Amino acid sequence: MRTSRLILFFLFFIFVLYGNSLSGTFLIDDTFLVRDNPFIENFSNFTSYFTSGTETFGRPVRLLSFYLDTALFGKSTIWYHISNILYYSVFCILAYFFCQLLFENKYLSLLVTLIFIAHPLHTEGVAYISGRKDILGGLFGFASLICFMEYLKNRKRTYSLLAFLFFLLAINAKETYAILPVLFLTIGYYQGEELKKHKALLGGLAVAALLFVLYVIFFRNRIFFDYLHIIPVYGNNQGVNFPTAIKISAYIFYLAFFPFSLSPDYTYNAVKRINFSDPHFFISALILVVAAYAVYFFHYRKKEISFGFLWMLICLLPVSQLVPYPEIISERSIIFLSFGACLIVGGVLIMLSKKYAVGLLCAILLIFSLTTIKQNRVWHDGFSLWSAAVKQQPDCARAHYNLGCALEERHQLDAAEQELLSSLAINPPELVTVPDYSCDALVNLGNVYALLKKFHQAKTTYQKALLCDPNNELARKNFKIVQLMEKTSGEKKSDLITPP
Repeated sequence: MRTSRLILFFLFFIFVLYGNSLSGTFLIDDTFLVRDNPFIENFSNFTSYFTSGTETFGRPVRLLSFYLDTALFGKSTIWYHISNILYYSVFCILAYFFCQLLFENKYLSLLVTLIFIAHPLHTEGVAYISGRKDILGGLFGFASLICFMEYLKNRKRTYSLLAFLFFLLAINAKETYAILPVLFLTIGYYQGEELKKHKALLGGLAVAALLFVLYVIFFRNRIFFDYLHIIPVYGNNQGVNFPTAIKISAYIFYLAFFPFSLSPDYTYNAVKRINFSDPHFFISALILVVAAYAVYFFHYRKKEISFGFLWMLICLLPVSQLVPYPEIISERSIIFLSFGACLIVGGVLIMLSKKYAVGLLCAILLIFSLTTIKQNRVWHDGFSLWSAAVKQQPDCARAHYNLGCALEERHQLDAAEQELLSSLAINPPELVTVPDYSCDALVNLGNVYALLKKFHQAKTTYQKALLCDPNNELARKNFKIVQLMEKTSGEKKSDLITPP
């Protein structure tokens, strides 16, 4: 099949898979990054994308893409979604060319790319507007790797400069792509290159990556200060943090191969904490050890399988939770990692006879495609998103909190009350977690009680929120409003419902 026809087929396949995401609404970060963000409405704000130290402006490449969408089409959700699909298409096409350049096997590259396109793990990055940062990072990541391989082949300085440029764009789309220099080294090793000959380029990339990571850790997100030193994600010692990080790493590997238990949220209590004596720790550690051994075992037997495992282990480093971070698992953050899993599956398929390989490929594509189309519907609106999250992760406090807020917006107040109470039962105010939604849950629960005219419960709940956060102006303001509502309602004290 000609390359042009193959690209058209890839585009058609992607639009079939993600066509039902076009009707999706603004979700989660979309509200302040896109819908209510005046900085993407005027190009004069462009420099602030790079100079601001807040998370809102921490990924300037994504913000620039939002500016382009807004300038061309206004703040219409359908065009943001179309852009996401187009970026994803380029991402997958570059994955094909990268695989083809590295292994020079069109059959393998086709198998890997088809599986990669259909992979359900990618739905969060495509169907969620703000999730595009990982697609953009991967797009520029593959572009950088392709230019590096062209440089190794042709020794043209232009390719080395392009590799460096695309690397800078990748890390400014998502900081986890700072692991690209390690992948450069890996590619050079697998291609039998003498890496000493390219020390200027590799050294420059390594220095740029290190400086960028230090900037993110100590200035932009202050991970070490805020999350590791003061409020650990899991516990107060590495006897809990490290085993749980190993468990998370193994679960990420599982999702890359079996993406059928997907969830929009994996924060506090969604992933159970473990210690060194827990059987889950030994099983998880064994999975990672087997993956590391597979890198060595297949190196001279089946290079693509060996490279796939090593790719996954390298891409695991920034998302492994060895340095605790509030987003315990983020599916969009492991899209790049999943390429390794697709490469392993493709390597296994080409070992089979063509009849069995085609049959198994069709089965995988059918299952993955149906799962992806179904998962797109999860990302349609807040209610569908958080209903799915609660169903998949019933012990996730944030999922219950957000579902409660979505139900409140739909005026299903009794159901909203139950979800907010569930969130507080999992994560009460006295239990400090990262992230901590207990105070927000109390404020929203007070709002629900006020709308239900349960004024006594509302005031008590706002008071609890103020005990949790004395500077919470919303709780203080709403408390005064409820006092006024209670006075004007004419209700007698004996008529008030007893607080829970």
